Amino acid sequence: MAVRINSPEEFDSVFRGFGGLVLALFTGSVDGATGKSWCPDCVDAEPFIEQARKENSETAFLYCDVGPRESWRNQPGHPYRTNPITKVKCVPTLIRYQNGREIARLEEGRICNQEMLNEFFR
Repeated sequence: MAVRINSPEEFDSVFRGFGGLVLALFTGSVDGATGKSWCPDCVDAEPFIEQARKENSETAFLYCDVGPRESWRNQPGHPYRTNPITKVKCVPTLIRYQNGREIARLEEGRICNQEMLNEFFR
C-alpha cells in the first residue's frame, strides 16, 4: 500500500497510524513544468524504487515530497531535517521503520543499487 504525503505535518499524522514495517521515501517535489523532480538523484532512483515496490506491493510505503528546491536546499530548519523521526539530510532518502523505530536508511546513490534496494524492502 502506497500513500503520498504532501507535508511534514501529514507525515506525522499518517506515520502514527501505522504499525509494523513502513518504508518512507523522501524525495524532491515534482516540477509542474517538467513533470520530473527538481532533484536529479531522485529522478535516477525512481525506476529502482518502482521495481522494488512492484515486487513488494504489500509493504506500507510513504512517498514524502520535501517541497520545491528553494525550500529544501540550504535550509537547515526544514521540518524533515529537524523532525526526530525523519532527520533527513539529503534526497532521495529511504527509511525503513519497524513499529515506529528507524532500523535502516538508504541515501542518494545507494538507492540505485537494485539488489540492495530489494533486500531493504524485505
